[in-house]
Amino acid sequence: MIITPEIQGLDSATKQLEFYARTTSVGRPGEVIIGLTDAAGSPGSLTIVDTVYAPATSYSKYTVYLDGATTGDARIAFMLRREPGTYDYICIDDVSVTNIPPCPEPIGLSLAGTTQTTGTISWSSSSAAFNIEVGPMGFTQGTGTSYSSTTTSYTATGLTQNTYYDAYVMSNCTSTGDGTSNWVGPFTFKTECGDQAVPYTNGFEGYASGNTSTPNLPDCWAYGKTGTSSSLYAYNYNYSFYSNTGTNSVRFYGYASTTSTNSADGDTLAAFSPRIAGLSGNDKQVIFNVRTSSSIAYYDKDDHRDCRFKCINGIHPHRGYSELFKRLSRVYG
Repeated sequence: MIITPEIQGLDSATKQLEFYARTTSVGRPGEVIIGLTDAAGSPGSLTIVDTVYAPATSYSKYTVYLDGATTGDARIAFMLRREPGTYDYICIDDVSVTNIPPCPEPIGLSLAGTTQTTGTISWSSSSAAFNIEVGPMGFTQGTGTSYSSTTTSYTATGLTQNTYYDAYVMSNCTSTGDGTSNWVGPFTFKTECGDQAVPYTNGFEGYASGNTSTPNLPDCWAYGKTGTSSSLYAYNYNYSFYSNTGTNSVRFYGYASTTSTNSADGDTLAAFSPRIAGLSGNDKQVIFNVRTSSSIAYYDKDDHRDCRFKCINGIHPHRGYSELFKRLSRVYG
């Protein structure tokens, strides 16, 4: 825990804390607990005000309203809590305490849900009206689609499947004569995947290597395994020595033993492609290149979590890459 110097007026319900935070590695929660202590910084006086999460490896701005959570002058505490089995590292920078403006910015933008054509974002605010602008990721503000809302959420419609979008939100306090807040954003989200049209190709390029806990597969691909063995995994591998073309491939690994307690014997490991349109026509084939070890080509009906797949064929490749053709007949409707 680290604490600021004593700050006057934190009990006035008119102050806000702003700071920037990030974590150091993808996959870490980036949890920051914000609290207040008395002017002496006594641990027993600690009061938790809020918890924010900064899971990105680049800095983002966070705002916490310090609205009457203590009495008298006080100090602000930043805390890291370590859960058993979870590694977490947090960097914070550019801390400031200011007066809450007459028209405060929305805080805590989050994604409430998406479909292939919609995205619902939500936020926290005491304001009664809001302006929203949504556009493709990286768009210039003023060129997106504008919306308004009188609640702390909004659903943007008419979006494109499997596409990243940026959203900006501002409080609109003109009805009380307090103008508008600054825009908050961009908040980036992605719409759900839909059926992919044939011909469909993917060489797994453009991605950093994954690891045993984060496969880092391309958008709309999925990963699944049975069992708890840590000797069974697959991930995107950015290493040209093992690729057929380019620099990437998907690496599968499994270790089976009759004596090891970590054996993956009898377990199943799978990487699932996106849904492909028209597979029930019995007129499609899958073409892929494979080397080393044994593999099975199969596909999934809809959601990989159903685990309802049908084996098409078994293969036994060699150390050098071979191109294989498998007809996708006898498929699900």
